[in-house]
Amino acid sequence: MTDRNDLAAAFLARTPWAAAERRMLAGDASNRRYDRLHDAARGTTAVLMDAPPEKGEDVRPFVRIARHLTGAGLSAPEIFAADEENGFLVIEDLGDDLYSRVLRNDPSLEHRLYEAATDVLVTLHRAPMPELKPYDAPLMTELAGLAYTKYADYVTGTPATEAAARFAALFEPLLNLQRDETLTGLARGFAFRMVEGLGILIRADVQQEVKDLDQDARASLRKHGLRFGQFTIFMPLLLKPAPTRLRLVLWSLGKGLQEFPEAPPPGLVTIPAVKDAPDGYFAMCGYRAAGERAIRIDMLERLADMLRSEDSRGGFEAKPDMLSITGMTLEQFADLMQGLGYRAEKGERTKVKAVDQVVPEAAELFYTFTWGRQNTRSRGPQQQQQRGAGGGGAGAGRPQQGKGGKPRGNKPKGGKPGGNKPRNEGPRTFSAKPKREEKKIDPDNPFAAALMGLRDNK
Repeated sequence: MTDRNDLAAAFLARTPWAAAERRMLAGDASNRRYDRLHDAARGTTAVLMDAPPEKGEDVRPFVRIARHLTGAGLSAPEIFAADEENGFLVIEDLGDDLYSRVLRNDPSLEHRLYEAATDVLVTLHRAPMPELKPYDAPLMTELAGLAYTKYADYVTGTPATEAAARFAALFEPLLNLQRDETLTGLARGFAFRMVEGLGILIRADVQQEVKDLDQDARASLRKHGLRFGQFTIFMPLLLKPAPTRLRLVLWSLGKGLQEFPEAPPPGLVTIPAVKDAPDGYFAMCGYRAAGERAIRIDMLERLADMLRSEDSRGGFEAKPDMLSITGMTLEQFADLMQGLGYRAEKGERTKVKAVDQVVPEAAELFYTFTWGRQNTRSRGPQQQQQRGAGGGGAGAGRPQQGKGGKPRGNKPKGGKPGGNKPRNEGPRTFSAKPKREEKKIDPDNPFAAALMGLRDNK
């Protein structure tokens, strides 16, 4: 293959810069190389851009953008000579001045310089868009990754393609979600939130965004494996040990932690809730801290499904299945439930024994769980507060209204304004059916006397 220096010399020989002296300039995060051309005879300078096509470089977008900017009335480097096939350009030398250097020497120019920069941005927004490849999420990811790959190549001496392939394999569900061009509107915005959260979001943190998603938007996200749990929104495939370790590394780098916390051992449903763990650590591990222990978020959602059928207002006891999926003792489960916002009332009762079993009576421990938080927006798995035992239609469990919209019922007793507090007499049953009239007894019926006696004894 022909050496790039030979190709560059052949290209310059066809331009007025054949005799110019070449001095290398600082490069950028690309495979391009820049040389400053000094023409002593004319006393001018220019810049040689060397963009090797065999390394993925292409000078044609640069040429199109330069023409686009010039056509919009803006200043762009003038192109003196071009060899697009081999990737060479001779362009105008704009010098080495930067805003910071100029302002350091003359601070009075600050207003003029930033006003000029603002004018350029306004002009760009008003000008038509050039025909270029969209700067979408995959391209942004690829270009942002150049810093990592270049650094890794320099440190390790080997290409970072293998590490990039491992990353893509472990985070494939998340990358597929990011690249899905069919997602639009709120669904696309929520997909970006999931990507930023590395596949795990605390539902309380995005409660309003979840409410704003319609059924079609949720369905399009569920196709990528998203689960909208009561406590967490997550991608189950990313809870596996390898993606969890990678997520912890990325999260630790983003938080600027000096020491990276370790991932929990695989296969554990609950782990000790370490008190000094960094904020957000348990979520990135795929756990939720509740009491003295943290429970895996997918198992927590299974528990939440069980709790939905329980009476969280009237109280319920732990079922064997609840203890089974959490792998906890009754005492540990009570602590977990309190960490989730429930009240746990401890009690003892006589242990039930078989009829034919002759053993001394023994007491057994039990807990009654009720939802403990007063904020109705964060109620437990029982959904919203029940409205009376009848459940039922509109108005069930509501106080009856009298004239003027005031509650109608018994007058307060005790002589004090407002009366005594009403006693809790348990749930009441309301019915929307009309009162059924009692059927009259036919006096000619031979059983009339017996029927009347039964009615009087009610």
